[in-house]
Amino acid sequence: VWKIHHAVADGTASLHLLERICSGDPVPAVTPPTERRPAPWRWFPLVARHQVAAAAEFPRVLARTVRVARTMLRRRRAGLPGYAPAFAAPGTRFNAPLTADRRFAYRGCDLPTLKRVATAFGVTVNDVFLAVCSGALREFLLQRGELAAEPLTAVVPVSMRPPDGDPWGNQVARWNVALATDIADPVARLRSIAAATRTARDVQAERDLWLQHDWMEYWPLFWFYSRALPLLGERTSHRPTFSLIASNMRGPRRLSFGGAPVEKLISTGPLVFPMGLNFTGWSYADQMTIGVLTCGDHLPDPWQIADQLPAALAQLAEQAQRQPGAGVDVLPKAGDRV
Repeated sequence: VWKIHHAVADGTASLHLLERICSGDPVPAVTPPTERRPAPWRWFPLVARHQVAAAAEFPRVLARTVRVARTMLRRRRAGLPGYAPAFAAPGTRFNAPLTADRRFAYRGCDLPTLKRVATAFGVTVNDVFLAVCSGALREFLLQRGELAAEPLTAVVPVSMRPPDGDPWGNQVARWNVALATDIADPVARLRSIAAATRTARDVQAERDLWLQHDWMEYWPLFWFYSRALPLLGERTSHRPTFSLIASNMRGPRRLSFGGAPVEKLISTGPLVFPMGLNFTGWSYADQMTIGVLTCGDHLPDPWQIADQLPAALAQLAEQAQRQPGAGVDVLPKAGDRV
């Protein structure tokens, strides 16, 4: 089990680290870090310079924020669609306060089938991934009489790392996407999600990609935005900012570790209040393994959602088979469950 804090690496950086670890190339010796804590006169000047630089940059960050707000307002006045709005989705069991208890499950979906479904309907693999997660969650809620008439929404992390950029750290933006859980027909649900991600891509092109990243330098204000605002919104509107987190990464074709082939990549991301449900997909070889992470107080057995994932893909594959020249197997292969 390999654990890495998100402060060190996002998904793309984690993939880079994984490929380095599993490459088999000789790695130069690393000097062990000293356990002695550095004296204040060594680290304090560095911290002070950083704080002064951040304070000097703050007026420009505010000006960029105003420009982005004006851009979004012009888009709204022009009648153009935008991101799924915050506090638009109804609350579910997954939006209650989080505890330290975490439960995890996963299922594998056939990657060639995901790609053929995407080709058949003219959408992306990410759209199909989101539709599979949406279908599995919809079925779970429907079976328990908890399905709302309004669609749930997802925060979808997307990389903004340039091809020749620094491979380490976090360089991630986010899309806010409606998951169309209110639509029963799987194809209509997929098309609705694809339209939402196209809109998100258009909105992202008009925004300042680094603005949210730069706001993190001002942690008291960012804490209010990311922690206090969801609490205030939940108390006033009784709705979460967004329903869940859904992320997928295109992984490597093949890896080996210590001379042994790596059979599967199984991954999960964090839970962030009020989003107590996380879908994380990693493609590897011919499988996409989708992890489902929940808070144990919300759902002690996340297999109840994970087991719906292959069936949700099968529904789309069956419909894709009927598309002219699609050539999609009706029943996709599913990865083994532990």
